[in-house]
Amino acid sequence: KSPHRDNTIVVLWGDHGYDVGEKKIAKSALWEQTTRTPLIIYVPATLPSGTAASGMTCKSPVSLVDLYPTLLDLCGLPKNPKNEGRSLAPLVRNPKAKWPYPAVITLSPHWLGPNHAVRSERFHYIHYGKGGEELYEVAKDTHQWNNLAENSRYDQAKAKLKKWLPKKNAPHFRAVKP
Repeated sequence: KSPHRDNTIVVLWGDHGYDVGEKKIAKSALWEQTTRTPLIIYVPATLPSGTAASGMTCKSPVSLVDLYPTLLDLCGLPKNPKNEGRSLAPLVRNPKAKWPYPAVITLSPHWLGPNHAVRSERFHYIHYGKGGEELYEVAKDTHQWNNLAENSRYDQAKAKLKKWLPKKNAPHFRAVKP
């Protein structure tokens, strides 16, 4: 009922919760079930960046780091050159649009070093900072039971996903001295 309803972008996202699952009990891990979070972006059709895609579901993996550049884009504001994320506006406008970027997830407890996951539409790749890796074909293995990382048939897929791993990591907040 607000007079601002036709010019207000609404973003709703949530925490991924606490995984009491098949692999382990954890708040933080790099598997699919502990990295997924709800994300809803509503842009009124009355705005210049508005969309008729209201109510549609997007299947492309994205990152929450993309929210700020998305809102800048949807509001017609200039990009921030210090941003690491990218605008999701093309997906907001057309949830079925081709999205060539994977979601990159970082888990970096200071005692383990940086661990990362890269989630493309087809694969979920995990690379551990102290060694080790996992690769799952998401549609065929929704529970991520069959680690394909050692299977040479998937070397090319792994190589493509590894290119998205961060080259430099920010220090963990507990490792930084005030």
